[in-house]
Amino acid sequence: MPSFGSKGEITVNLRTVAKNLKTEDLAYILDSWINTNGSSAFKTGKELGQMFRETHRTLQGLLVNMCLGILAGISEQEYTDPRNQRAIQTAKEITRQVTEGELPLQPFI
Repeated sequence: MPSFGSKGEITVNLRTVAKNLKTEDLAYILDSWINTNGSSAFKTGKELGQMFRETHRTLQGLLVNMCLGILAGISEQEYTDPRNQRAIQTAKEITRQVTEGELPLQPFI
């Protein structure tokens, strides 16, 4: 349940939000965030990765698997234009490597 601060701010428990978040909600949040902050997406992604160095090692493996899964999903896009052509080509190549076992997924341990 959200709580309200002295200036009317809402405080929410992010763990509770995360536990109840649907895949579609996460996609919407990422889409909105990238649309607002996308010009520095690689830099921000690297910073996030550095933050995840401190998390549980099992979660690190799951995060990498999820990122590879996102790439696999986007690689199925049929049509491209100059705005996403390289991204889709890269996603297709990474997906090929995963599928053919050249880039194995992290097993859940």
